[in-house]
Amino acid sequence: MRELFDEASGKSPLDPEGAVRRMTRGPRRKRFYAHAGVVEAPDGFAAAKQELLDLSLLAPARFADDAEDRFLVHRWTGGALARRSSEAERGGAHRAAATYWRWRVAKLPQSRQNDIGDLLEARHHLRETGDLPQFDEVSTTIITQLDTWGAWEWEERLIRETLRLVPEGSRRAGAYLHQLGVVAYRRGDYDAALDWYHKSLAIREQLGDRVGMAPHTTS
Repeated sequence: MRELFDEASGKSPLDPEGAVRRMTRGPRRKRFYAHAGVVEAPDGFAAAKQELLDLSLLAPARFADDAEDRFLVHRWTGGALARRSSEAERGGAHRAAATYWRWRVAKLPQSRQNDIGDLLEARHHLRETGDLPQFDEVSTTIITQLDTWGAWEWEERLIRETLRLVPEGSRRAGAYLHQLGVVAYRRGDYDAALDWYHKSLAIREQLGDRVGMAPHTTS
């Protein structure tokens, strides 16, 4: 890292937190919306971003099949931003980020693999906001695609993680248990598949879900 700030500016030579501070304070020049592909840009954002790049706290990243400029954020930078923000600001940032990643899937011409990568990003932010219905919807989309691809190990991990967040004994919990049975069946573990089906059926019986109690089928 090199000295970027002269003494006349009133900033210390190496002041990464100052750069972060200037990215998060001051009036907004213009309001952008995540569904349009961009987010709010505070005054001084471009200069502060360049300072962070020069300090190696941001690193440019470019994927082979993506012409968009992206950046890897140093853990220190993310931590400094989080410490300076309120709970409401963090919640708003997570909601905006989730909207942005879902906008990409809906609007950008990209591969399905990139769609799933973006949905995983959205899922993370939805989890942080506690928006369980949207989190469940995105999780289901990802899980369905992983099942289509035959990525059963990854699918199982995602289902188990999601199960920990949905209400125990709920209809959604029953659906995820059933899907674990589907995964086990596809992998040839028929005893485990039957066990998961029975657990799913028990929940549906408790909820009086007559439709859900119909015989399970797998393909």
